[in-house]
Amino acid sequence: QRTGKNSAYSHLSRAGIGSTSFSSVYNAFGTFAYILHLDIPSSTAFYAFNYYGILKSTSGSNFSPVPANFQNLHSLSFINSLTGFVTTNNSRLLKTTDACSSWDTLSVLNARKLQYLDEDIGYCINASDKICRTTNGGTNWEISDPASVEDFYLVNKDTLYSCTGSGKIKVSIDAGLTWSLQITNITSRLRSIAFYGSNFGVAVGDSGKILITTNGGFLGIRPINEIIQNNYSLTQ
Repeated sequence: QRTGKNSAYSHLSRAGIGSTSFSSVYNAFGTFAYILHLDIPSSTAFYAFNYYGILKSTSGSNFSPVPANFQNLHSLSFINSLTGFVTTNNSRLLKTTDACSSWDTLSVLNARKLQYLDEDIGYCINASDKICRTTNGGTNWEISDPASVEDFYLVNKDTLYSCTGSGKIKVSIDAGLTWSLQITNITSRLRSIAFYGSNFGVAVGDSGKILITTNGGFLGIRPINEIIQNNYSLTQ
């Protein structure tokens, strides 16, 4: 499962399955004195980055910097151990298919978050805080939702969630073509959202807010009347 935006700033930590504690696996220093994001596309591929470059590990420990001719990274997304995408401060979208050994420029894209489903389908948050979508690997992008967002999470090819600066969570179940609001009962800023599977999701934000859903944020069927009636009818 993909993991975490905003990893620990000074080091990377790891916990085993069923563990209740974390152990340090990488103590950052110099240009890697802080880590912005960690992506785990497979059990043998761990990628972390900050504005200055990328760290890579095949075991979740012993991270090492990746030689690259670019800096000022904005976002990173890997779909498997070999293939990944990054955006840079000078509005370049780059792709690697050999685990960061080489990179190809795909298009001009100023984005602060990327998440790809496969080599063709990907989403990003552009410079205007809009969610955009590509279906051709990043050559062309179109706005998926005109509303401004703080973060989004791609669950599968059809379903993605977003959160906003006013405490809203939205969901699309048709690959970003249409969006609907979910109930949060808050108005403070939500900064990040993530899912494990299609039902369990967490959103976090200002004032220490942590929101959790175990049903994908959908209300389902709720009783609205305890009185037993003789007959019911539905019309449309």
